[in-house]
Amino acid sequence: MKKIFKTKETINKKIHKVYLLLALIIGVTLSIAMPFFNEPDGQYHYTASTNIAGLSNDLSAYGEVAIGSGIDQQLERYQRGNYFEAYYKNKIKKMPIKSLPRLNYVPKKTNYDYWGHIIPAIGVKLGYMIYPSLGVMIVVARLLMTFLCSIAMFLIIKWVKAGKLLFVVVSLSPVITNTFASLSYDATNYVLASFTVACAINIVVRRNILFRDFIYLLLSSIALLFGSKTNTMLLISLIPLVILVTFLRSKREERKEPVIRKRRARNNDHSWYSWKKLWIILSLLISVLVLVIIFKPTVVFNLYRVVINYLINVNPGLTPGSIFQSTLASPYPGVNYIPLWVSSLWYILIVLVLFAEEKYVWSKWLSLFAVVLFVLGIVAVFYKYTNFVTVGPKVSSNQKIGGIVGVQGRYFTPSLLLLSLWAGYDKFNLKIKSYKFITILSIIVIVISNALLLFGTLFPIYYL
Repeated sequence: MKKIFKTKETINKKIHKVYLLLALIIGVTLSIAMPFFNEPDGQYHYTASTNIAGLSNDLSAYGEVAIGSGIDQQLERYQRGNYFEAYYKNKIKKMPIKSLPRLNYVPKKTNYDYWGHIIPAIGVKLGYMIYPSLGVMIVVARLLMTFLCSIAMFLIIKWVKAGKLLFVVVSLSPVITNTFASLSYDATNYVLASFTVACAINIVVRRNILFRDFIYLLLSSIALLFGSKTNTMLLISLIPLVILVTFLRSKREERKEPVIRKRRARNNDHSWYSWKKLWIILSLLISVLVLVIIFKPTVVFNLYRVVINYLINVNPGLTPGSIFQSTLASPYPGVNYIPLWVSSLWYILIVLVLFAEEKYVWSKWLSLFAVVLFVLGIVAVFYKYTNFVTVGPKVSSNQKIGGIVGVQGRYFTPSLLLLSLWAGYDKFNLKIKSYKFITILSIIVIVISNALLLFGTLFPIYYL
């Protein structure tokens, strides 16, 4: 263990292994020990997954009366001591999808609602084959999600050439570990975002374009288009822009070479550069098309409604604190009783990690674009979940504030990875030298805060 933390270089070579060890220990613990439906909209994710798996069943058999009722119905069984009998021995009651009182359909295959539930659907199917109870099905699905998502992030962290510590820290925040140990489509959404940002970072570090970058562009674009939320879908524009700026840089450097060498390079690579130009144009066109699809022609009206809803009609006492918490430290602020200082500690940690990482971004435009994309992601969340529908002569309070509530801070979490491209700009003078200390501090914060997540969820069930 001492060898891992000896130097910055050894840390970066081994940090992916540290991630996998912590992710599996924390993930398996949360998968088994946490109450069911402890993730936001837990009942919805379970029902969507079982519908996809062909195991549609009525949650009313377990006392669940609504899609978003959290863990409330489980409290009495915890306190009576018959939790195992109620959820693990009590078999599900299958019924046709159309007869379900809630969510009586299979999600459409054209968006993340379907593809984000594929792994949980496989998990509940495996659990059903072991024993057809809600408890077994959910735990098996959670474990499958934990293993697959953790391994995916392990490979991404090993592969990415810079910003490794930021990837590790964000991926082991309680919000993400709890998401991986759930049936939520937010887990897939985060992995896809991580892969896309990692692709962009690798191009920036390498400073040249390879054929495989276009394959990654195609794969990430398709995956984000079908498997991610609106704000994460904006990342489709990241790789094309990185490719464009890198290409322009290479052409600019080429002009500085001797004339003979320049002509030789042109003769050898003429077809390659022409082909690259075509790909760049197509990539930009695809990005513009996606942005148009996302924002649609009503963008002016929707910007207006965001301003009206959130700058004028918003209720200041409703959710600002819980959104602040649910981005990193508290997945479900109404369920996870985690102290506010833990969230503050996480934001401080993110800043420390950002400026402890190496400087690898050579273009101010890339750094600036990362910040713009980060801000656009926040705007996109508000755009997507804001309602402005008049009911009679008045607008209901919920419609005034839109659909952004405390638990939706997790929508902003994947965008934090973009900040690596901002803080990694090589002209930034701000730099924290003690990389080893920041890494050890990160691990301590990760372990303590995830322990608090488990304790802060289970302790109130019995004593509050």
